[in-house]
Amino acid sequence: MDSELKYFWLVLIAVNCLSTLIFSFIARSPLRERPELYDGYWRLIRGMLLFFNLPFLVMGIGIVSDYVPTMNGYLSWRVSNPFVLAFYTSIFFELLLGFYWIFFAQGAEFIVKHRDLWGSYKFRIPSSSFGVKLFYLFCLICGCLVLLIGS
Repeated sequence: MDSELKYFWLVLIAVNCLSTLIFSFIARSPLRERPELYDGYWRLIRGMLLFFNLPFLVMGIGIVSDYVPTMNGYLSWRVSNPFVLAFYTSIFFELLLGFYWIFFAQGAEFIVKHRDLWGSYKFRIPSSSFGVKLFYLFCLICGCLVLLIGS
């Protein structure tokens, strides 16, 4: 079973890239209707590819270099393995950067302005910057609870 999980991190990266590709197809129609969103669209694409895949790249480096045998080694952040700590540190800094972007760098306003890019799914995204901030806080709290309870 462990040998099957050795390269599962590549599957996670592929799923993230596929998700970004699907988003790009969904965004085509709104971009034709509102070309002023084009610059923000590319910022979103680059951000999705970088930030969604960074922790899995860190994970993959640890697994491929045999410092962590499989993905199971990443299930607890309380392990003293440097690659496991780097994985959770990358997630922590992404959450901090996301918090800064949402609350202090007009990220919430950016998301509200560009919510049309999600096509018919835009109704799942809060329509106010306060809603985006509240949703981010909810996800942040839930993620922290999962880490604390699950490890």
